[in-house]
Amino acid sequence: MGFFPPVFPDPSGLALLPCGNERGQEERTMTKCEFQIRMNAALTLREQNVGAQDFWAGYMRGLQRLYHGDNFGTTEEHKQWLSLIDDPIREAMWRGYRDGLAGRT
Repeated sequence: MGFFPPVFPDPSGLALLPCGNERGQEERTMTKCEFQIRMNAALTLREQNVGAQDFWAGYMRGLQRLYHGDNFGTTEEHKQWLSLIDDPIREAMWRGYRDGLAGRT
């Protein structure tokens, strides 16, 4: 039996396909497979680590911005997320967004 990565549903409600030969992804900085794996890992870690939910929420948002680029959110929203560094209460969200946007694992 082969290994299949978990499937993360996209916003349209359709399941993303398992990893494979992806055409038209050359302009992406991350493949669909990498995006799926990292997003599923973040969802799992958010559920398991209650104290770090803000970090994982920010991480998933940053990861989506990295993968989808300017098609995800607005420039103003992106600036707002980056400005969270100045808010001590939301600093964990900023760290997560920064790490997701950078594609850190």
